[in-house]
Amino acid sequence: MKTKPKPKKASEMQVAGGHYKKLVIQPAEYCHRNGLGFCESSAIKYITRHRDKGRAEDIQKAIHFLHLLLEFDYPGDENPAWNEVHEDHFSLITKRDARDAGNIPFRKNKNIKTHTI
Repeated sequence: MKTKPKPKKASEMQVAGGHYKKLVIQPAEYCHRNGLGFCESSAIKYITRHRDKGRAEDIQKAIHFLHLLLEFDYPGDENPAWNEVHEDHFSLITKRDARDAGNIPFRKNKNIKTHTI
């Protein structure tokens, strides 16, 4: 009598691609085990995979989630240096990656806006 193979755990699988499979600990497990929120988890996900998947666009996405974290968790903390970084952070992307990235939405204030690179 054949026995059915034991199904894999969700943490052992990846849907599309293999950019997390080679890691010692996947971002989802790390974030869950450390009780991180959505913005922190998203930033970690994009920082972890940028070399293997989205390149500069993933770094921009991570920055976006860190901006959201500042906006949501520290709304009264005004930092003049932050305002300059917030306005200019898209200038970090290279011309080649900017062409490939297209439109990257980010939340500047309470109205969602899309900035074309």
